Amino acid sequence: MTLKKLIADVLRVDEAEITEESSAKTLKAWNSSRHVELVMAIEKRYQIQFGGAEIVALQSFRQIREMLAKKDIVV
Repeated sequence: MTLKKLIADVLRVDEAEITEESSAKTLKAWNSSRHVELVMAIEKRYQIQFGGAEIVALQSFRQIREMLAKKDIVV
C-alpha cells in the first residue's frame, strides 16, 4: 500500500485528492481525530513510533513523507 493510499483510506477520501500540498488545512476530512488515526496507521504500516513533537509536525502529505525519509523509510 502506498502512503497516498494509506492517507486516503484513513481520511476516507479518493486517493486522487492526496497531493504534495494536501494538509489538515486543505482537506476537511483531516480533523484531529482522523489525524490520530492517521498517525497510528502510519506507525503500524511502517513499524515505527513518532514522538510528540513529530506527531504535531505531521500536518501535510509532504511533511509525513519527509519525516519518514528522516527515519530512513522511502515511500
